[in-house]
Amino acid sequence: MLRAFIALSPAPARQRNRSLGEQFGPIVQPMLCITGTLDAGRFPASPLQAMARRIGQASRLGEIDAADRASVYEGLPPGQRALLVLDEADHATFSGSEAREGSAPAGTSDGRQYRGPGRHAGTERLRATLAAQPRHHALVAAVSSDWWRSRLLGDGAANERLAAPAGLIAQDVWRQG
Repeated sequence: MLRAFIALSPAPARQRNRSLGEQFGPIVQPMLCITGTLDAGRFPASPLQAMARRIGQASRLGEIDAADRASVYEGLPPGQRALLVLDEADHATFSGSEAREGSAPAGTSDGRQYRGPGRHAGTERLRATLAAQPRHHALVAAVSSDWWRSRLLGDGAANERLAAPAGLIAQDVWRQG
């Protein structure tokens, strides 16, 4: 049996008729959700929906934004859940790929300039994200390592570090509970 989880860029189900509690409540093992303020994208739920988008009849269904990703935390049972939201982090931050300034972020494989939710758009957003990427990667490594050590090994020092992870800035979000 799996004893703990880490979800990078988690997302609720596309079926909006199920509450977050219904979707994630059965997960009783410790779970850490990691996302970013720019972690958004479109994911067609079906070929029919993709066609609807092309003819200008797109709906909210299939679109995932940063708030959706962070909401997974709310659906988990209280107690052994945690949420890390990194300011300026986008989906590519968690993919392991090395984005270049001016390149299309995840979800824009056709080369279009991404203009999704967030304070920045296009290459300006990418510059801000790239500038923060070393800090993001260091935080993801430190927090996830401490999460595993705390939950799987019972490491008290790791658990203490998780009370207030080092390296967070005011715009980041860290919640446990």
